Amino acid sequence: MDEATAKQIVSLLTEIRDTLKTQGVVSQVTSGGDEAPAKRYQNADGEWVYEVPTHKKASKCRSCQGEIWWVKTKKGKNVPVNKDGVCHFDTCSEKRQAPVTVTDDVPF
Repeated sequence: MDEATAKQIVSLLTEIRDTLKTQGVVSQVTSGGDEAPAKRYQNADGEWVYEVPTHKKASKCRSCQGEIWWVKTKKGKNVPVNKDGVCHFDTCSEKRQAPVTVTDDVPF
């Protein structure tokens, strides 16, 4: 792409951005993807939970087959949560109870 074409593209994108600003359109796009981060708050028990998106379908956990919803954090990471908004990593019935340790010599 030559410099003149690049300048035209930048000019058009700037014009589109300015037009959207004047029309009051708010973008939900974040640097980490195509959706805004999920809201996080403390529930009545004092646990930090995520707001579960109502517009998404539930997925299934590969380990326990429980229902999970995927939310995006402020840093753009995807996190599985239960219906109550608690991180599924903390409640999965099939999670590892102890860290994996290597007992034999590693061959490298």
